[in-house]
Parts: sequence; C-alpha cells; structure tokens
Amino acid sequence: MVIALDLYFKGLSLRNISDHLWQVYGIEKSPSTLHRWITRMTKKLNEAASNIHVEVGDKWLADETVVKVAGEAMYLWNIMDYETRHYIVSVLSKRRDSEEALKVIREAILRAGKIPKKIVTDGLKAYSKALRQLEKLSIEHVSNVGLAKKENNNRIERLHGTIKDWIGRRRNLRNVENAKILLEGYRAYYNTIRPITTISKSRRKLAALLLNVKD
Repeated sequence: MVIALDLYFKGLSLRNISDHLWQVYGIEKSPSTLHRWITRMTKKLNEAASNIHVEVGDKWLADETVVKVAGEAMYLWNIMDYETRHYIVSVLSKRRDSEEALKVIREAILRAGKIPKKIVTDGLKAYSKALRQLEKLSIEHVSNVGLAKKENNNRIERLHGTIKDWIGRRRNLRNVENAKILLEGYRAYYNTIRPITTISKSRRKLAALLLNVKD
C-alpha cells in the first residue's frame, strides 16, 4: 500500500487513488478508509524520517504562508537549507509573531543539529525580533529580500507554491492535529523525491526506510 501513500503525496485525490487501486490492483478501498489508512501510515513515515540525520549547509531560508485548515486561515512556517534544499522544519500556528518565529528557528536548529551562519527571510519583523533573542548564536540575518536583490527567497517560495497546490487538492485537512500529521508527512516525503543525482547517502537511507514502511 506504499503506492497509495505515494499517489497521495503526489497530489491525487482520495477518490482517484481509490479508483486507481481498484482498476490496476483489484483492491477495493473507499476514500474514507484510505484517509484513515494514509493518516496512520503517515505517522509511521514521520517516525522513520525522525531517525535520519541529514547534513545541511550554513545558509537557511525561512518563510511563512497562509493555509486553510477546516476552513480557518493558519500560518505555515517553513525553513529550508539553501545548499541542499532539504526541507528542515514545518510548523503550523495561528499567530504570525516573534514568539512563533523564535519557536520555528529553535526547532530547525534542533532538527538540523547545528546553528546556521545565515538566515534569509522576507521583511516580516517577527524574524528580526526572534533572532535578537538568539544574538549569542551570531546568526547573520538577511531580511527584506527580493528578486532584484542579491539575496532572495525564490527556492522556499517555490516550495510554498508546491505545498499550497498540494493542499488545494486536499479536502481532508479536517483539524489542526490531522493537518500537522499530514504536513509533517509531506515534509518527509518532499525530502525523498528529489532527482536521484542530488540525493545524498542520508537521503537514500531515508527513502529506503520510507519505502519499507509496513501497515
């Protein structure tokens, strides 16, 4: 049933996945059953991903975007490594303030197991306030980036476009708890679907673990 999980994170609807399983494999699963199964499998996927350490670079990109969960607008904070494009952390919250920004940066440092030398963000002041509380870490902050400037956030903005397109096809971000599980699963999945020539040894190990997740 790894195929169903793969199709889900590639953007197919639960109904289309159900049709595909029936037509190709003769497996009959209703969309509601698939949703429960995919949620359960995603938890296992997240557990497998949490046991793998991926080396990232010294320059990180941070940004936030609005997503809908059960019809309510929430903020999805993301941090990505510039060099490897590894999707380090994803945090869903109701606020867009310095307290949340600080929480996201600290979580990224914990996940990566290192302190970046530079963090690139947009002009949101919450990042500056958060990094001032971490001034002892000597992280250079490049803010208010744009297309016409030397530093930009294009890579993470493309990530946001991909995530929002995927969410737009979902009709089952039913509540915050469910959304966090699935968004974290998307992060783990995203980190394994890069072209094979750019996947590190650690990522290959992670992909192998995910493909061997059993129901």
